[in-house]
Amino acid sequence: MPSFKWPGFLVEPSHYCPRPPSQARTREEAEKLGVSVDEYLVELLSQGLEPRSKAVEYVEAAKELLREAREELGKGNVWQAAEKLWDATALAVRAYAYLRDSKWLTGHRDLWEYSKKLIGEFGEWVNDA
Repeated sequence: MPSFKWPGFLVEPSHYCPRPPSQARTREEAEKLGVSVDEYLVELLSQGLEPRSKAVEYVEAAKELLREAREELGKGNVWQAAEKLWDATALAVRAYAYLRDSKWLTGHRDLWEYSKKLIGEFGEWVNDA
């Protein structure tokens, strides 16, 4: 089975999806989980990976989103750039939580609570960074 492109991600044969869901359905499923579409897709594509590989996938996706945010900013699309920066940050924090604590952060609430924990551990400077 060949690899194919699906919403910005290369899907390997082991992740073959004969009929990708519509963008509206993908968005609905992501909203149910309290995550962005990008985060949702990364989670789908990284299912079954061991924790370190899954964390690496999250970091790679975050780096790609940072690259896309720079492009959007260069085009003057501040709103799109900000959304991509938020998603990249969320993915990076999720990767850290997953790798360090084997904890899957399921939504914005978990993300904020974990961020507060990190501020407590690293100090207030994190809040200002």
